[in-house]
Amino acid sequence: MEVVKVLEKAKSLGIYIELKDDNLVLKSTKKSIDPDFLKILKKEKINIINHLKIYRKRDRSAIISSEEKIKVYDRDQYEHIPLSFSQERLWFLDQLQGSLEYHQPFAMRLSGNLDIQALSRSLRQVVDRHEVLRTVIYSEDWVAFQKVVPAVYWNLSCKDLSCITALLMDDLLAFLSLPFNLAAEYMFRARLYRLGEREHVLAGNFHHISSDGWSQSILVKEFLQLYRSYSTGKDIE
Repeated sequence: MEVVKVLEKAKSLGIYIELKDDNLVLKSTKKSIDPDFLKILKKEKINIINHLKIYRKRDRSAIISSEEKIKVYDRDQYEHIPLSFSQERLWFLDQLQGSLEYHQPFAMRLSGNLDIQALSRSLRQVVDRHEVLRTVIYSEDWVAFQKVVPAVYWNLSCKDLSCITALLMDDLLAFLSLPFNLAAEYMFRARLYRLGEREHVLAGNFHHISSDGWSQSILVKEFLQLYRSYSTGKDIE
């Protein structure tokens, strides 16, 4: 716990600590580091290195051989569902220094007639179909657990910029760089910008703790199928 407190203190001071080649690398948002705190870091250097090594080692050991079977959790038997090693590592990094670098943003231009209701319904259905997109992470005494929440509160954010399209880029960048609150938010968010009667931009962001580059193409394909169905008045079972 002493190491955790030191890392928390470092985060509050704008100091980011990384492990590279078994050495600590410090990055600070300020011009200088408080000399008293620097003494503490030097004193706890070995403990911090060992602590970060544990996370790296556990993450590497998470590779499952093709012959092993993944056990399915019976949720009724578990009050706290543990994280995978990869999830735990990303959660720890987020607590330590934020995780903007693990955002997976996208933006696409949409031209032509757009059924906004079908669009919103399709995206919510994707969130509903994939529990990982609606899984929040909470913790007790620095031990993280995951909880699946319903998709009913997920909403597509909409913004009309048809009269001030010059603001699109600034608003888009601000939206895509907005940090995720892993303990309270869906792991996918989306916003639709209206630029004109037949011109829109759809922007979205996934957190890497819930998906990766490979899964995005699958989700996009599923979204397009849902949209085609809902926009033509058909339901998908």
